[in-house]
Amino acid sequence: QVKYYFEVWDNDAINGNKKTKSEVYSYTKKSRKENIFEKELINKKIKNSLSKSMNQAKELRKEINNFNKDIIDKKKLSWEDKQKAKEILEKQNKILNEIENNKQNSRLQEKKQSKINSNLEKQKQLKELMESVIDEELKKLLEEFEQLINEEDKEKLKELLEQLDSQNDNLEKELDRELELFKQLEFEQKTEEIINDLNKLKE
Repeated sequence: QVKYYFEVWDNDAINGNKKTKSEVYSYTKKSRKENIFEKELINKKIKNSLSKSMNQAKELRKEINNFNKDIIDKKKLSWEDKQKAKEILEKQNKILNEIENNKQNSRLQEKKQSKINSNLEKQKQLKELMESVIDEELKKLLEEFEQLINEEDKEKLKELLEQLDSQNDNLEKELDRELELFKQLEFEQKTEEIINDLNKLKE
């Protein structure tokens, strides 16, 4: 355990330097067991979030396909159709926000992992996969989709919906890959932790 504080002096040369002192802070290094426990909590969050995003992308694909079927024979879009398009956009953005939040959890997990395990190769692979899962093409498509919602161009909207469906198909596959890689990583981490514990017992 380390206790520490800060002291600051002014530069009053005439009356003499005066100082002020902060309160005393305390830092306690976490034990290996505490780090493992926190890492496992983060792992659970990441797995749940990946599964949730994957299922949401799958459900959204169904909604997009149904919506496309609904508007196929219409001459122009109704108010209800535009509201449905807005709802699809909101759901898509929600999925992307969930993925961005998961990146933060992954960075936390990486920090915890570096204190416990030595083999970080799969961690690096997972990080690269997570960073690249949302590409610029999807962001551009969503911006275009948002601008088009209040217009009457049904054919263009249908085209964008089909592209969005394709992007969600790719997203679903990428998230599935992430989840499988994460499960492998978790298995390797636990195996290494058990080996380390056995070596300590042997000593």
